[in-house]
Amino acid sequence: MNITVLISSLIFSTISCFIYKKIWNLFFLKRIATGYGYLLIYFILIYSYLLESPLIDIKVFVIILFFSSIYWIDDIKHISFILRLLIQFFCGLTIAFLILIENNAIYNHNFLIIIICSGFLNIFLTNIVNFYDGLDLNISIFSIILSLVLIFLFSFEKNYEYLGLILLSFILGFMLFNFTPNNIFFGDSGCFVISSIINIIIIKSILSLDYDAAYLAIPFLFLVIDVSYVLLLRIYLKESLLTRNYHHIYHKLEEKYKNKFYLLPQIVCASGIFAVSIYIVPTNYTSVLKFLMVSLILTLVLYFCIHFFVIRRN
Repeated sequence: MNITVLISSLIFSTISCFIYKKIWNLFFLKRIATGYGYLLIYFILIYSYLLESPLIDIKVFVIILFFSSIYWIDDIKHISFILRLLIQFFCGLTIAFLILIENNAIYNHNFLIIIICSGFLNIFLTNIVNFYDGLDLNISIFSIILSLVLIFLFSFEKNYEYLGLILLSFILGFMLFNFTPNNIFFGDSGCFVISSIINIIIIKSILSLDYDAAYLAIPFLFLVIDVSYVLLLRIYLKESLLTRNYHHIYHKLEEKYKNKFYLLPQIVCASGIFAVSIYIVPTNYTSVLKFLMVSLILTLVLYFCIHFFVIRRN
């Protein structure tokens, strides 16, 4: 079954990416095709139906489809920053509301806190991922790492394995076209879809008192550190946070080496945190904190070593 899902989704992704690019070029002759990642939610919905996923999963995926359809407009004609934040917030809020209702948690005294936090979490995740969609293969490497985590490390829900397989095959099909610079982009809406799905996983992990969500540090921690550093740097430099910047570590590496070397930090960091997870398995609050602290220290050391010994090296 897993092989069937992987191969069929890879074939469909490759074909749909080709068709998407042709249709985009037909309507926007002088613009590079973008927003292809938006189609990921259709893949997930179709396979969720075929694999007879729980109804609640299909409902929340439909919610993501609804909000991401609006968000996709940003890839065609940029929408305001405030509207993007509102879409991110209300999508996260609605997702949490449906999951809590399904789990009969409506009378839980933390009900409102959870759904509001979910809205802000969706904003946080979307912008973290979106900031890292600045060069062609960045989002692809991130998605591959994330998909492998879902396939091999998440154990508390079988559907996450299928999510990982679909994401992996979708990205591999996309990479066939994306490997050539400025050919086709994943887009803001694609980043939004991935972030909203991660939001679902985090909420479910919290409600089920499962600790597998700690494994999300593997694909996310390096991105969080880099984005946090750049935000602080821009505040220090008194730059507008709403304008495009080239301070991220992948910008610096690409500018210095003019090749795909900018992909290595993500891969090296993910490999290091994965090694940590072998020795510190997050099975309770204490082990989760220990796992996250060691992973954070490892990521910070790697991040600043790259800055001072690779980027700034004469």
